[in-house]
Amino acid sequence: MWLRIYEGNGGERYIEKVLNPGEAFTVPATAKDPQILTGRPQAVRVTVGATVIPPLGTPERTIADVSLRPEALLARGAAPAPAPAAAP
Repeated sequence: MWLRIYEGNGGERYIEKVLNPGEAFTVPATAKDPQILTGRPQAVRVTVGATVIPPLGTPERTIADVSLRPEALLARGAAPAPAPAAAP
C-alpha cells in the first residue's frame, strides 16, 4: 500500500513509499503537523500508544491532509459510532 506522510504546509516528507504487509512507520516525535496521503486508508493501521484508531477514511477512497497529530487521532477514536441504518 502506497502512502506519504509529510509535514503540513509543504514541509518535510517523512516517508513516501509502498509499505509491505506488516511493515510499520513511526512518525517522528519532533513532527509538528504530520499528515497522510494514501489511496487505501482502510489498509492503514494507526495506533497512538496502545490505542488503535478507527480507519482514517472509507475503503478505496484517497485521503489527503489528514492529521496524524496524536490529539487529532485520539479524537477520531472518541467519536461515537454511526447509528445503524433503518430497515426498509
